[in-house]
Amino acid sequence: MLITSVAYSLNDEIQIYPNPARDLLYVNIGNIDLFDPDINNITVSDLLGKILISQSIDFNSNNLASDYETAIDVSGLPAGTFIIRVRAGMQFKTGIFIIIK
Repeated sequence: MLITSVAYSLNDEIQIYPNPARDLLYVNIGNIDLFDPDINNITVSDLLGKILISQSIDFNSNNLASDYETAIDVSGLPAGTFIIRVRAGMQFKTGIFIIIK
């Protein structure tokens, strides 16, 4: 059996998929209570910590992310391993994903 894609779950609240990715990487954020709904973003960096992508997250006005999903365009990244960091209010989640070409 050949596994071609894995959804990577961060503490059962956040999933990133497909992994490995080519053009788009999807980030699904489960129900997260936000302390400060104005401070929400996703960053992608290389393994040396250089930030390559930074994207804001807009949650709904009731300060609750209810299965929020966004796509990140990773088509400009070279093949390799990258770190994704999701900040939702005062909560931080970090994961690793792979780009294949």
